[in-house]
Amino acid sequence: MCTLTWSGVREGGYELFFNRDELNTRGAEQPPRLEICDGVGFVAPRDSDRGGTWLMTNAHGVTVALLNDYAAQWRPPASNRGSRGAVVLACATAATVRAAVDLAGGMDLAAAKVGAFRLVVLGADGETRRLHWAGETLVEETDDRLAFATSSSFQTAAVCAERRRRFELLQAGRAVVDGDELAAFHWTYDAANGAASVLMRRPDARTRSVTRVSVRRDSVGMGYRPVGQNGEPAPGAGADIRLKRI
Repeated sequence: MCTLTWSGVREGGYELFFNRDELNTRGAEQPPRLEICDGVGFVAPRDSDRGGTWLMTNAHGVTVALLNDYAAQWRPPASNRGSRGAVVLACATAATVRAAVDLAGGMDLAAAKVGAFRLVVLGADGETRRLHWAGETLVEETDDRLAFATSSSFQTAAVCAERRRRFELLQAGRAVVDGDELAAFHWTYDAANGAASVLMRRPDARTRSVTRVSVRRDSVGMGYRPVGQNGEPAPGAGADIRLKRI
């Protein structure tokens, strides 16, 4: 139950936005913090229930984002399921998109009983790869023409189609949508159709956070904003972390 968008910038690099939607029964998110893995700095918010993450960016300017695949017919065994978020963290040291793809592909997802997901990997040079896991092999998909991905556990096909339609309207006739426009898109709430809104609100679930990743030639930044019950940024609980590019 999430929405992801991104756009290249003229000076090199990209802007990326991720809305994480979750059931009200899930635990509170943990804000991102600077971490080090094998000498590589990375930042990622955490899921307090499982310890994984849905979004990670590192000092190489590689970002990995994960969305659950609710449309998949396959389901792993119910007991001792592995965390999808562990797949994202496994890519923390990747210096390139190819390296991240190889790190994710080297995991034994079947043995770990990991549920179906889609993974989007971006590199500082604009390269993008999409991966799909639905129980057999981690498949590299043909890249979509839109810099967009979304998921929903509720009325999956209809909700995803509506969010995609809204992004297509935003991008219509333009090769690039700038960061401020993407930010506004991710904070848009449609009270008449809260389930399909990019800033999602339903009786049982809502958008928990909006995160902005900014990658430039010399720096990498992650700005994290938790979303309150009223759909506004929660005061005093955000995080802004910046790394020097390597």
